[in-house]
Amino acid sequence: MQARLFLLCTLLASLASPQTLAINRVTVIDATDKPAQPDMTVLIDKDRIAAIGPWKNAKIPGGTQVVDGTGKFLIPGLWDMHAHGARDSGAAQAQNNLLYLANGVLGVRDMWGPPNANEWRARHASWDKPTPAIFLASPIVDGPKPVWSGSISVANETQGREAVDQQKDRGADFIKVYNLLPRDAYFAIADEARKRGITFAGHVPFSVKASEASDAGQKSMEHLFGVALGCSGQEQALFVENSGIFGDGFYRACRHHGTGFGNLR
Repeated sequence: MQARLFLLCTLLASLASPQTLAINRVTVIDATDKPAQPDMTVLIDKDRIAAIGPWKNAKIPGGTQVVDGTGKFLIPGLWDMHAHGARDSGAAQAQNNLLYLANGVLGVRDMWGPPNANEWRARHASWDKPTPAIFLASPIVDGPKPVWSGSISVANETQGREAVDQQKDRGADFIKVYNLLPRDAYFAIADEARKRGITFAGHVPFSVKASEASDAGQKSMEHLFGVALGCSGQEQALFVENSGIFGDGFYRACRHHGTGFGNLR
């Protein structure tokens, strides 16, 4: 693999003492559609980029740690926007985190969070290894017969609101909605999330159109479920037809036979 130098701000947190870091003669790719900028110096003060400029004009304070970036590239930190790792064992999480950082991924959006995000973060903070920033979903919030064990089962509006309140209080960054949510429960979740100031995202349930999910405030539609249907000129007829097909039995059959559709989370 070609040698690359990724943004080091997160790795600086593992250093024993705060210091200034200069990356010299590195090629900067800043993801703003500008051409690559060779022979640049990037000065990092603690956890902030303090200066970026041509190497020949750089003024580096005394005592600065200098890294030779010749022949290497510096890019903004990457984000994995759909990951599943927060429920893994501690050893697996630690290994995944190091792999993320080694490949320039400094942020992770985990789409199936633990039952209690506050407790998870407390354990996570005690680890002695560097980690990316982790944005935690709630556990999957699904219908009364959830596809996955460990999900929060919701059958009606009251339970939907209770799920939002519980996960907001436990520190989830957002609510993860899923395929088999009843229609009334879904809109209750949307309403309660708005009241409690927490976003919701995930799958568009089979009981809801993609346009309705968008209007309700769902922040992302994972795997684009419902979007293709919403592009059809016969959406309403197909929606009614599919509501009877893509239900509990169909989805469980997909999982039983190992099809990709049934295993999307």
